[in-house]
Amino acid sequence: MSIGFLKFVALVCMILDHIGEFVPDSPIWFRYVGRLAAPIFFYCSAWGLYYTRNQRIYILRLYILSLMMSLGNIILTITFNQKSFLTNNIFQTLFIGSVIVYLLNRKNTLYYKFSMCTLIIIQQVVAFLLCAVFAEFLQIPHSIDIFALYHSYGPLFASAIFTEGSVAFVIFFIVLYYLKDKKGYLSLFIIVFTIFLEMAIKRTYYMRGPMSYLIPFSLYQWLMIFCIPLIYVYNGKKGIGSKWFFYFFYPIHIWILYIFSNIRIQWV
Repeated sequence: MSIGFLKFVALVCMILDHIGEFVPDSPIWFRYVGRLAAPIFFYCSAWGLYYTRNQRIYILRLYILSLMMSLGNIILTITFNQKSFLTNNIFQTLFIGSVIVYLLNRKNTLYYKFSMCTLIIIQQVVAFLLCAVFAEFLQIPHSIDIFALYHSYGPLFASAIFTEGSVAFVIFFIVLYYLKDKKGYLSLFIIVFTIFLEMAIKRTYYMRGPMSYLIPFSLYQWLMIFCIPLIYVYNGKKGIGSKWFFYFFYPIHIWILYIFSNIRIQWV
């Protein structure tokens, strides 16, 4: 199974997931199937980062796309006078994970990697504080949830907390990158990751405030474990498909579904 075919499978899962998210009364199994989308896309993106001719341009592209999607999300939220923000933005998660991988791979010394990890932690603390400052002094109209405001400024400062999937998905992508060609270890990691994530979800699911953004997952997130058979049959080939198709399709289909759901609610 090529990367192109894996992307197609993930695309179908993603569409069903977002229909289930935005369209009222959609079958719940749409959301179940949608749990496969993110891990498969992360796996494809890990190989994309590895094979790209220029990792800096690849990463810059993800950053620009994350900013554009965040801006579109804010505009739509304000347009429809919503009290909670549209926060879907997988570009931001991929950007942060890719930056960390790029920095860690520049030199292969223990001192360098330790220094980079320290700088990354410091940057994330600063990013969190900047999100808090901007949320406090540059509030967006119609906003009530202060943590949703933090989330809206997350892409600007590359905050791993205020991104889709939060820190958990950033870590997932990083480990996925280093285990991408070791399918046995990768499968074991996905199983262990899913178990620990499910334990965390059950402890925090009904909490409000910071924890709902630190672990922003549903009770059926464990279904992502079924991505393993699909990843296992990857044959190392690129296959057919265009990276630009996903870059444009991802935000556009979310915005269309969001607009449709809000118009439908107003008509009812």
